[in-house]
Amino acid sequence: MAGSGMASSGSEWLVGGVAMGLACWIGAGAVMRSERLFRLRSVDRLRQRFGDRIASMVLLLVAACLVALAAMILAGIRPGYAIPTK
Repeated sequence: MAGSGMASSGSEWLVGGVAMGLACWIGAGAVMRSERLFRLRSVDRLRQRFGDRIASMVLLLVAACLVALAAMILAGIRPGYAIPTK
């Protein structure tokens, strides 16, 4: 992976911000066991099969991945083949 410094374009800030916002929403919903979030089909199936605790852990894992993704986007980290030419 190669980096080009901090996020420089508005689109990187937008995408990173959206990823961070989704991470916060999913993480808070998992901790508070939000009924709206737990009605999603895939989460509901996890809850039925493994219980509330495992479903919450999976949601927290998704939120953590989104936080990491947002941090990489905002830091300008990208694969070598995706570095824009100047």
